Amino acid sequence: MDLKMEYKHAKNIVNNHGWGYFLNCFQQIYPDRHFYGCSQSRYFVGSEYICKLKGKNGDLIVGWFK
Repeated sequence: MDLKMEYKHAKNIVNNHGWGYFLNCFQQIYPDRHFYGCSQSRYFVGSEYICKLKGKNGDLIVGWFK
């Protein structure tokens, strides 16, 4: 599954609340996925990278609006 969001908004969430909160936000939206991890390092460097949330029942790929 793929979705897009604003890069600055995602980065602000992580800066203000941490990676656990960021992951939990998506877990609440997609409870059937059972997310357990997120590609943190590359995505945080710049918006040219995607963010991949790993889930027991499927992954979520987050791309960015330019």
